[in-house]
Amino acid sequence: MKKLLAMLLCGVLTVSMLAGCGSKETQEETAPAQEEAEEETAETTDAADTASDTTGKPLDGVHLVVGLSPTYANFETVAEGSGEYEGIDIEILAALADKCGFTYEISNMNFASLIAAIQANQVDFVISGMSATDERREAVDFSDGYYTEKLGILFRTEDGFQSAADLNGKTVSCANGENYEMKIPLIEGVTLTTFENGATAIQELIAGRTDAVMTDGGNCQVRCEENPELSYFVIDPEEIGDTPSQYAIAFPKESEYYETINNALKELKDEGVIHEIVASWLGEENAD
Repeated sequence: MKKLLAMLLCGVLTVSMLAGCGSKETQEETAPAQEEAEEETAETTDAADTASDTTGKPLDGVHLVVGLSPTYANFETVAEGSGEYEGIDIEILAALADKCGFTYEISNMNFASLIAAIQANQVDFVISGMSATDERREAVDFSDGYYTEKLGILFRTEDGFQSAADLNGKTVSCANGENYEMKIPLIEGVTLTTFENGATAIQELIAGRTDAVMTDGGNCQVRCEENPELSYFVIDPEEIGDTPSQYAIAFPKESEYYETINNALKELKDEGVIHEIVASWLGEENAD
């Protein structure tokens, strides 16, 4: 009996040992397979990370300095109370930053200083209601246009001006450095005067120290709403032998950012974003 029990016990131990060996071999065979699977997963993850890097926005991680003169109502001003920049150009700038991926800071300066700031590499580009004129093209490169300039004339309502002919013998003003410095002399018989910025020019008009102010026609209605004593009319460019200018973004010559930002601007125009922004500030009739 004891011998029989001993034999049975030995058999059980043998089976247990064999089972244990089989389990260990299975684990040893499985481990490399798991490691290979983990390596394959890691390689796949790395490949996905690399793929996602190539789909980033073209100017991700780039920080730019943008020049503008925030004294142009509806295009770029500083909002009362909040102190935040607002206007058409500010919203276009934000849309460009979102599409291209760059961050930016604004450099606030007089309009007359903007071209010089580009040439001195103090700013990466300028968006500030600036007309792309032939004279300026000698110093900077311009993007495609995003707004067609309209020649508006602000005047005191009591004077009753209705056309360019009514300005003969009068003084017409604008901000120093604006494209209007070249437009005003096209009006027969006028005297040109300039002031530090557009806001100052309008204050001088209200005070009676100038007879009229030339500014963008799409902007005149808002100026008159702010100053009920003022009225306006828009000059037909052909009346003074003029061709309408386009507002555009100004870059240093051969800027590394020109092509990317200009392409983004084209896309925003094609998508209707620029039209929507202009219409929200100047009305649908001026959103061209």
